[in-house]
Amino acid sequence: MSPLFPAFYDEKMYYADDGKIFIADLITGEILNILDDQEYLDGITTITNNLLMVHSKVDDKTQLMRAIDINTLQTEWTFEYPLLDLRLTPFGSKSFVLVLYRVGGELVCLDALTGEKRWTRKDIHNLAVFDDTVILVFDDYIRCYKNDNLELIWEIKTDDFDYSIRNAVLIEDRYYVLSAESIIEEGRFLTSSYLYSVDVKSGDILWQTEKHESFSSRGPDIVADKLSIYLYYDNKIYKYDKSDGKIIWNYSSTDVVDFQNLISTERVLHLIDVDKIYTISTFDAKPICTSKSELNLCCGRFYISNRHVLFCSDFGNLICFDGTAKARYQIDKNGYSVNGNNYDSDTSPLIMNDRTLLSARYVVEPFGGDIEWDPIEKKVTCKLLKPSELTDDLTDMNVVELWINKPTAKINGIEVQIDPDNPDVVPTIINDRTMVPMRFLAESLGCEVEWMPETKEIILTYTP
Repeated sequence: MSPLFPAFYDEKMYYADDGKIFIADLITGEILNILDDQEYLDGITTITNNLLMVHSKVDDKTQLMRAIDINTLQTEWTFEYPLLDLRLTPFGSKSFVLVLYRVGGELVCLDALTGEKRWTRKDIHNLAVFDDTVILVFDDYIRCYKNDNLELIWEIKTDDFDYSIRNAVLIEDRYYVLSAESIIEEGRFLTSSYLYSVDVKSGDILWQTEKHESFSSRGPDIVADKLSIYLYYDNKIYKYDKSDGKIIWNYSSTDVVDFQNLISTERVLHLIDVDKIYTISTFDAKPICTSKSELNLCCGRFYISNRHVLFCSDFGNLICFDGTAKARYQIDKNGYSVNGNNYDSDTSPLIMNDRTLLSARYVVEPFGGDIEWDPIEKKVTCKLLKPSELTDDLTDMNVVELWINKPTAKINGIEVQIDPDNPDVVPTIINDRTMVPMRFLAESLGCEVEWMPETKEIILTYTP
């Protein structure tokens, strides 16, 4: 597959390649439909109001954007624009589509039903759409307008922010503004920044963070989801509460010296390095897994659809990842791997009473879980965030309690038999390590378990 500028809708991916539009299943990549039309040449940018924006070259000076109904696959309207002048992501709502030009920052508003031009504005640095209003960032102001008649709803002078506006993102009815400046001090860049929350309906500044200063090789940036907002730079991340701007946690990676991008899918954060993806929990910043990539992740674009993240390289290659961690173990062999990365262990899986046992920590910790040992009760407690398919609560844990030499355990407080067919299957201590029934613990924590009899391998799959 060589997709160019894909778009996503209802678990489907749309992309242009070799004069055709391909419609593929987002999860499996299976091709569902192909539209063969030589006018579809240059790519697809986005889907808004059930309209697929398809671009094709008209001549040496002009390109054409076609709005295609994703249900009927019929062209609803067209819009011509100067060649190479259109930014590759139109914005829109149910009633309008906004197109931002590269040159001069000119913004054009089109009627979503007819494609007719409503109005234009120039010198736009950033924009966001909320219902039928549009927020525009100029040199001196942030202004919010009613889209239908450009009636001004509110404005904020950029001087009201301590520094120049570095970036801004809209999540639901809050507009988050990053204000920052960098100076050279002792031969290094010292960056000072504030983060602000603006009420979209009133324009009131609800809160601002305390001043943040750091020496960094590049300036800070922000990423937000429905629950939190994150400030990141170099190898550091700060998570802020959206309600009051207080820091919930901060994270510093020793593995990633300078990650290139940060992507949030609410349950997990993906730290994007040149050829690796480091996935951590948004709940407590604990590492979940590290994934290798055969592609250079600095040369291309990222797209988010639900909990899936897709990367389209500048050379037309595509990878899809969702934070799934796949751990592989082998009977009587120390060490294990997670998503192709090898890790050491001081114990190995072994078979006892026809069941596989493994040290509890190597079932739980590779996926970012916690483990506690109670020497008085001789009890091990294992905790792991429930998979996203089971709950939307980011703090909801599966909790499994097991006792040495006891054939029963508790799953989220409910007592169950570890192995109804074999009461001799119990946790035990071997060489000072708590060895537990591997399948029982893994499945109780929400993992899938696969046994490979040919190679005597066990594969655990966990999707946060």
